Amino acid sequence: MRPHGTERRSQLVSIQCLRGVAALLVLFHHVRIPTNWLFDPLEPFRFGTGGVDLFFVVSGFIMIIAAREESVGGFVVRRVVRIVPLYWLATFAYIAVLMLLRPWADAPLSTGTVVRSLLFIPYYRQDFAVPTPILVPGWTLNFEMAFYAVFAVGLACRRPLLVAGAILVILIGVGVLLHDKGPMAAVWTSPLLSRFLGGMLLGQLHLSVGLRRFGLLLPIGAVGLLVCAMPLAARIDHLALLRGLSAIAVVAGAVALEDRFAAHVPQLPKQLGDASYSLYLSHWPVLAALHAAHGLLPAYGWCQFLLWMVIGLSVPIVAGLLVHRWVEAPMTQLFRRLVVQPLRAGNKLTGQRT
Repeated sequence: MRPHGTERRSQLVSIQCLRGVAALLVLFHHVRIPTNWLFDPLEPFRFGTGGVDLFFVVSGFIMIIAAREESVGGFVVRRVVRIVPLYWLATFAYIAVLMLLRPWADAPLSTGTVVRSLLFIPYYRQDFAVPTPILVPGWTLNFEMAFYAVFAVGLACRRPLLVAGAILVILIGVGVLLHDKGPMAAVWTSPLLSRFLGGMLLGQLHLSVGLRRFGLLLPIGAVGLLVCAMPLAARIDHLALLRGLSAIAVVAGAVALEDRFAAHVPQLPKQLGDASYSLYLSHWPVLAALHAAHGLLPAYGWCQFLLWMVIGLSVPIVAGLLVHRWVEAPMTQLFRRLVVQPLRAGNKLTGQRT
């Protein structure tokens, strides 16, 4: 059954816009990383932390909508082509920045850390609560890869929602029982995996009965994410659960309002959604270079903060759009032509699903 109201659409505008919003939230969070030179009157507020939750929910949703009938081989190849090349390029770009400018966020570089970062092998770093690779935003890709592996098992069993969902529940349950987690267990049994599960369930609901009646969840979820960013949010019991549920509500509400998004959203939010992965990865080395040049800011106090926010937000956004247009899009097309299309042709000859 096709998604209600989207029979002729190959891409949901609402989901693309949410990708852009999630990337901007993460960027806003990282622009305000505490440093000894930056005056930040908003430091107690954790704006942007919900961006990752949105990314994970959207990922689970898209897998059910777009990948539930793929072959295991086709799914793995497409995910690798989509994720790995740009991540490797961004990692090497950040390493180059570290070596040339030695900015505010030096990462311990060694052959081991480089290899583990590139191969999505989790490891702990000082001052980070979760296993974090050299390119700091890449920590979420460790979770994405874990989810893709679980989803591939579901595809192999031809029951992606049932099998992958059951595995995720088991992994999260094991995580509740574990006390001292190594880096691999910290990723593969994390409660954050519940976001993917929530997205998958939303995707199945969208396919079966539609989400048109859930538009009110968008503002409710947005308020929930805002509450989680408040200084007093630390006093809320089960704060992570509230943030996860709020992200699920935002995605459900946005998809419910798909017709309005498609009719009224201007091009820029769509373009930011298309470029969200480029923006997500490239903003870290760009911010590193900007931090290294912070001494050039001729301002202090509020003027410094406002000037930094304008520069710290606008430059990475422009860079992300350019990286998407001139690097990500042509590189992805090249790899699809060299790898994905031959695989699809081979599957057709052997009668396998793609």
